[in-house]
Amino acid sequence: MKLAWKIFRAVAVVLLVLAVALPASLYVLLSTPPVQNEVRDTASRELSRLLGAQVDIDEVSIHPFNRLSVKGIRVIRPAEADTVASIATVSAGFELYHFLRSGELIVDYALVDSARFNFWRPDKNSPVNLEEILSHIKKDRRSGRRQSSFHLKINTVILRRSSLSYNVLSEPAPEAGHFDPNHAAISDLELNAYIPDLSSDKYDVELEHLSFRERSGFELSRIQSKISVGHQGLVVNSFSIELPGSQFALKPMELHYDGYADIPRALSETPLVVGTSARSRIYPPDLKAFLPALDHIDRPLALEFDISLGDKSAEIGNFALSDSEGGAFALRLRGNARKTDEGYEYRLENCTAAVDGEEAGTIAAPYLGAAQKKAIESIAAQAVSLKAEGNQDRGHITVRTDGTAGELNLTANYTILGHKTFAISGKTSFKELNLGLVTGKNELGLISGRIEGKGRTGYRASGEIKAEIDDFDFHGYTYSDIDLSIGLENKKQLEVRADMNDPSAIVHAYTLYTDNDEGKRLQATAMVANVDFNALGLDSGHEGYRFGAKLNTDLDMADFTHGHGFIKLNDIRWLDNNNRGLRIDDFTVNADSKSDPATIDIDSDIIRGTFEGEYNFATLVPQLKDMAAHFMPALLPEMSQPDESKVNDFKFNFTLLPSENVTEFFGLPVHIVHDADLQGDFDSRIGRASLSFDIPYLRNGDKLIESTALHASMDSGADRSYIYVTTQIPTNKGDMALTGLINGANNLIDTRIDWMIERKIPLNGSMSFSTEILPAPAQKDPSMLSPIPLIVNFNPGTINFGDETWNIRKSRISVGKEIRVEGFGLDADRQSIAIDGTAGHEEDDNITIDLRSIALLPIFETLEIDKAMIGGRATGRFSARRLLGSAPELYCPKLHVDSIGYNRCTIGDADIEAFWDNDNKAFAFDADITGPQGDKSRIAGKIFPMGEALDIDFNARHVPVGFLKPFMEAFASDIDGHASGHCRLFGTFKEVDLEGQVMAEDVKMKIDFTNTWYTANDSVYMTPGVIRLNDVTIQDVEGHTAKLDGIVRHTYFKEPVFKFDISHARDFLSFNATPKQYPDWYGTIYGNGGASISGYPGVVDIRVDMTTAPRSTFTFVLSDRLDAETYSFLNFRDVTPDTLRLQDRHDDTPAIVRELKSRIKASNTDEPSAYNMDLRVGITKDAQMTLVMDPMAGDEIKATGEGSLHLAYHSVDNSLNIWGAYKVLSGSYRFTLQDIIIRDFTIKEGSEIRFDGDPYAVKTNLQAYYATNANLSDLDESFLQDKEVSRTNVPVHALMLVSGDIRQPSIDFDLEFPTLTSDTYRKVRSIVSTADMMNRQIIYLLALNRFYTPDYMASTTKGSELFSVASSTISSQLGNMLGKLSDNWSIAPNLRSDRGDFSDVEVDVALSSRLLNNRLLFNGNFGYRDKSLNTNQFVGDFDIEYLLNKRGSWRLKAYNRYNDRNFYVRSAQTTQGIGIVFRRDFDDFLSFLRKFRKKRLNPTLPEMIVIASDKFKGTLSSLRAGAAIREGLSGLSGHEIRVVAMADGGEGTACALGAETTEDGFYHYIGIDGTPTAYIPSCGEGLPWQPAVCSRELPLRQRSSVEVGRAIRRAAGSGRYRHIDIGIGGTHTADGGLGMLEGMGYVIERDNDGLPTAVKAPEGLAGLYRDKLRGLADVSAPLYSADSLSAMSFIAQKGADRKDTEWCAALFKRLKQLFPGPDLHGGAGGGIGFALESIVGCPVTFGAPVILEKTLAGLYPELIITGEGRADSQTMGGKAVAAVYDYADRHGIPAVTFCGSKTDAVELDNVFACVPDGAPLPLNPYRSLLETAEASLPLIKKLL
Repeated sequence: MKLAWKIFRAVAVVLLVLAVALPASLYVLLSTPPVQNEVRDTASRELSRLLGAQVDIDEVSIHPFNRLSVKGIRVIRPAEADTVASIATVSAGFELYHFLRSGELIVDYALVDSARFNFWRPDKNSPVNLEEILSHIKKDRRSGRRQSSFHLKINTVILRRSSLSYNVLSEPAPEAGHFDPNHAAISDLELNAYIPDLSSDKYDVELEHLSFRERSGFELSRIQSKISVGHQGLVVNSFSIELPGSQFALKPMELHYDGYADIPRALSETPLVVGTSARSRIYPPDLKAFLPALDHIDRPLALEFDISLGDKSAEIGNFALSDSEGGAFALRLRGNARKTDEGYEYRLENCTAAVDGEEAGTIAAPYLGAAQKKAIESIAAQAVSLKAEGNQDRGHITVRTDGTAGELNLTANYTILGHKTFAISGKTSFKELNLGLVTGKNELGLISGRIEGKGRTGYRASGEIKAEIDDFDFHGYTYSDIDLSIGLENKKQLEVRADMNDPSAIVHAYTLYTDNDEGKRLQATAMVANVDFNALGLDSGHEGYRFGAKLNTDLDMADFTHGHGFIKLNDIRWLDNNNRGLRIDDFTVNADSKSDPATIDIDSDIIRGTFEGEYNFATLVPQLKDMAAHFMPALLPEMSQPDESKVNDFKFNFTLLPSENVTEFFGLPVHIVHDADLQGDFDSRIGRASLSFDIPYLRNGDKLIESTALHASMDSGADRSYIYVTTQIPTNKGDMALTGLINGANNLIDTRIDWMIERKIPLNGSMSFSTEILPAPAQKDPSMLSPIPLIVNFNPGTINFGDETWNIRKSRISVGKEIRVEGFGLDADRQSIAIDGTAGHEEDDNITIDLRSIALLPIFETLEIDKAMIGGRATGRFSARRLLGSAPELYCPKLHVDSIGYNRCTIGDADIEAFWDNDNKAFAFDADITGPQGDKSRIAGKIFPMGEALDIDFNARHVPVGFLKPFMEAFASDIDGHASGHCRLFGTFKEVDLEGQVMAEDVKMKIDFTNTWYTANDSVYMTPGVIRLNDVTIQDVEGHTAKLDGIVRHTYFKEPVFKFDISHARDFLSFNATPKQYPDWYGTIYGNGGASISGYPGVVDIRVDMTTAPRSTFTFVLSDRLDAETYSFLNFRDVTPDTLRLQDRHDDTPAIVRELKSRIKASNTDEPSAYNMDLRVGITKDAQMTLVMDPMAGDEIKATGEGSLHLAYHSVDNSLNIWGAYKVLSGSYRFTLQDIIIRDFTIKEGSEIRFDGDPYAVKTNLQAYYATNANLSDLDESFLQDKEVSRTNVPVHALMLVSGDIRQPSIDFDLEFPTLTSDTYRKVRSIVSTADMMNRQIIYLLALNRFYTPDYMASTTKGSELFSVASSTISSQLGNMLGKLSDNWSIAPNLRSDRGDFSDVEVDVALSSRLLNNRLLFNGNFGYRDKSLNTNQFVGDFDIEYLLNKRGSWRLKAYNRYNDRNFYVRSAQTTQGIGIVFRRDFDDFLSFLRKFRKKRLNPTLPEMIVIASDKFKGTLSSLRAGAAIREGLSGLSGHEIRVVAMADGGEGTACALGAETTEDGFYHYIGIDGTPTAYIPSCGEGLPWQPAVCSRELPLRQRSSVEVGRAIRRAAGSGRYRHIDIGIGGTHTADGGLGMLEGMGYVIERDNDGLPTAVKAPEGLAGLYRDKLRGLADVSAPLYSADSLSAMSFIAQKGADRKDTEWCAALFKRLKQLFPGPDLHGGAGGGIGFALESIVGCPVTFGAPVILEKTLAGLYPELIITGEGRADSQTMGGKAVAAVYDYADRHGIPAVTFCGSKTDAVELDNVFACVPDGAPLPLNPYRSLLETAEASLPLIKKLL
């Protein structure tokens, strides 16, 4: 026992020692660093072995028995030194005692702090860097170690301050705010959890908190759940997810099973139910990182679902997603699916969706346009239901929707046939389905109809779809009755049919496309008709028009860019109910890809041409870009190389036909009016392309753009590219010729621009510059002004403003972040403009503009700013700092303007200060103006360019008012005087107004209509929109006064309405018109009373109510035959011999263009103001009135009297009406008869003149008499013995009684004898007893102042009367016979006697001749006189002249004169003389005197050079050639160079003459002699009947010149023209002028062949045309000649065929037979010249000299220049050049000729040719002619 005790005690002691000492020893041991380091190293090795990677541990801290801490853990892949994971600290606390006691391991806590996990892969196909570690772990598990059981409890698990990243390195960087699965990055990863049971067969986890943030901004606020999973089942409780605005919770879930392998059975018996608990909601912006569109749905969505998951099935008991707050939508779904032995089955039922459009639109607003949002919001409610069921083989779907958007029902069935092959069939019906609401497109509306179809996919895909559309709304129109069917057969044939029978559109179309072994083929036909695009809402501009067309296509296609076949559109019509509109008969495209080369031909009414070669349109644009990149790599730096295997090697040639009907119909801005050629080629293999586009004529509105051409080329092989452009564009005052040439290579673009405007004040110039394109910055810089930096280097150039030539300096402009200008400037004599500096954003960026002595008026004149003609010379500097910054500084400290003026009225000298006001964004200025007399005026204000506004104050003192003249042109032509006052101009640029008060100081104004001057001194008051004159006293030129009140109302100085009232006039000069101003009524009227003038722009109404005052005179011309102004004191005539009149060449301008030019000219004519005048005048006896019945003969009535007249005149139709009666108190009537009898009758008091409206239908009741003395013995010799007659020579009154219409009055005659007794008077009346006798007596009294002797007493006087008749007849016959004896002598005999008994007979012979080659001239009269009073019976008067020089300006003259000698006068019998004569022709006295001056009259005026060039056929017009010469001579200083038009009687003559069209279908102009002249062009130039004479639609033999004759007859019959010129050139007729003769009234008799047999003139016709007509010919040739030039030589040009030629030859021969004799110009105008010359008998001459004299009238050139295309032996044979040289010779001035080329046969001085004869024409004729003119400058200067 004792031993046992000892043993027990010993064991107990040992155990006690072990229990205390061993733990203590172990504690001490584990706490030592060596042990801890060894543990660290062992752990590192074991973990490295386990993971297959390097695992480093910095420190292991063991707190024995309850805590372990590991720091600095890193997992590294040694191969790439890749740190996969790193953990700052891992620590754990555990209960060792509990473990020792119970064997259960309890961890008090587990902490992981600052863990970093870095996962990546090189690309999506490569493994993740963690893959090696996982593979190694799996491999270790497969090593066969047996998994031991374990049991663990962790009271607390903490993960904090951790992160995780995953990147695919090959993918691009992520976009901010968007989740990118290739670049995921989780930060702030936090986890708190309790694990009550973690064993080998069960996991219990209570997750209290899990949260993190993702790089995209996604934030997980919290996940919370209790999860238990093990071999016996799964239990999930309290599962919830929280996001910042979302909450999601699930109901508890349980699944019981016996081992994991038992899970399928458990699911099959008791499915797992997953469902949401109450109040789950989703806030869409929480998920915006995954779907950015959710960011704007700022409202929570309720989510609810219950899903049962079985082993082979799933059932959705309920799924609901809705807008719980606004009710925008609600979605519900129920259904199930299960797996079967054959496959699967599914079923969807009760799947519904409901939408509230207004709320849905609010939610979706950020993603919708305004129209879409509005469309969705208009859907009040819409419901959709879906049902579907099926399996792996087939299925069925039913969809139904109903609501605001309409109703739709869809059923469909499908069947799976095999891999990727299925069949489908179905049908749908829809009723009032609102596509606009569904799609958000307003142009769509309701649709109703049915669609059904079936088909199958796969290799042999086939199908069929049929649609029947009852109604369909599109663009506001409801289409109806539409049928469509589509059929596909075996994937090789597609067939489409479409039919529509709508009231506004009928369409029938069929298309068949096949793709089989034979190739691809497309066949289509279509017909559209009755299409009203306006009603359909597709076109708003063609209301009432209907469209129709037909299409037919058949193409065999290798691919979609190569085809063989045709596409044909024909019968294209777009017409209104009157068949007006667009017509295109045919548009056909034929493609032939089988020919070599392949071709595409286009033939249509619009374009025709061919495209041939190898082409592949898909690569055309890339290849073009590649070629452009060769020249400009900086513009296209990143060009990808095009596919070189797809070659483009083709050329094309197209003609764009005149298509004004097409372009005008569609309202295009320009219209092609003549054929335009488009051609070019392209070869991608050698990098070459060219394009040439020539457009002779384009019309833009009322402007004709001529000679437009574009030539472009790129040649990579030659490293050359260029673009050449030329055109002639009309401007308001003349045509602008514009030429541009651009060369590009190596990022350098060389540009040259030449321009010239042909107008009164020329504007032209030439500039060139080079643009260097610098490489663009690597990254886009928003501060760059240009995306590509540029440097522009300007070369020297010139700009001509009128007479000033400005030279452009060599300079440089750089554009990048700023604009840098270096040395840019313009210089002209003393004037200069210089610009230097930098326009940028920085403080130091400064730019200046220096002006030196700039003449302002030429600039405004050149720019034709007619309403603001500012003059003076400006000098100053403008500076700008930070010009492109937000606060720029612009200032001009002093701008001085010498003699500043406005509208050519000098105001004074101005000093102006200006600056930019940044605060107000305005230009502020202050100007002091000092007048010529020292008066000071001031202008100050601001101009707001941003707001387009201004506010300016004027303080004027004694400022001249002449600047107002242009603003008063409507009623006043001149104004003078001064004004002082203050006014303010304010408003916007478009709406400016004025207020203030201005005092007029001696302001004088000339009223045009009345031709009177008035003066005023008073104030003018201005308020916005109103200008007033109150009680202003005005004076006429004689000091008589009247009162003026007036008002002008305007809307910002537009649409002014004015009214001026004149009252209290006394002896006021109211009317002072001259015959030249108003040929029909004129005079000087002083009046008492009042008047008013009112109106608005274009209309002036004048109302006058006055009585005449003393000294008033008024003349009214009652004849409408000729204007009084046609008579003048001096008449100048053209003395050029007919043989020297020259011809111009044929103008080949198309007729349609000439007609268009004429129409444009007529439309551009400014309409003058319309004057409406209403005069009510009380005529007193103080006024004299004159009525002129015949201004030529001098018939007139002058009278004084009393009466009242009402006169109404309207200038628009030049209508004049007069009403009233005039009682004559005294007056005279001048009576003329055939310019032989001129007698003044005295009007008796009481006579009356009455006006009833028509001013020419004056009613008269006049009694007038002519008083003379006559011998009664001439009536009867018995009066000699009558004792009651004291003397037979008694006073006689020849009485005239005039009554009725003065144009055809009733005239009676009577005799009065103031001194005869009644018996003697009765005796006289017994002798003058009949009306015939009375008329004879009146005629004798008026003509001879004697009575007519009755027949029974006339035996003694009959001899003299008979002898007068006989002598006249004998003289005429003798002259006719003697004139035929010699061509060198003119012999004219004359026989006469006064008595009739040969007792005083006179016989003389007139002789004249030209001898010695026309140098000796003889004129004389020799004869015999037998008169008793003359002692010398021999008569001998003669002149002899000898021409000392060829021109005859110097002559030697001798003469003899016979002197009558009678018994009462002593004188010599003859007088002789000899002398030297100087003779010169002149146009006026100034030109006559000009030839004799030793030096120029005014050296300050420039000498004049006139350019009168012919056209250069096919290249340059007359004016354009002249412009080129003028530009070439711009180096001549001090000379005015004037370009005038030239023509020859053909096309262009009307323009050269300055003629204007009349309403009667011809032209009229004022001749050199000042007389109105009509001009009728036989070519119809620009007249309505032009096509009748210029059209080639008819054969030549059927064309007629009848319209020419009708125009001649209208002009002659109008009585307005003394001369009528007929231009004979340019016509396309060849009827020998017979048509013209018929139009003139001649009668042509013809035989059965239609050839003339006689030409007759009806009675009186010759008188209509006598001495009026003149032909202007462009050619000298007879009508017919077998061996020389004749009319037959020209008919080929008129399009004659063989029959035409035969007909013309027969016609011309016949006319020559009927009218033999020479005809110098008979061949002109297809025989019109012959008809005028040989049948009508009027002169025909060359047109060129006539036109030259007209165009040079009033010009006094020092030098005249002409030109033509080619100078040869014919140049001096009648062309314009000959006319110019003849003119120069006659005026003693030099002449120069420029030509394209010349031959050796040219015998002219001073001829310059552009190229040698036979050489090719230059590419730029204008430039070549300009340079030739420049080269001639040395000679020109010598000639001057």
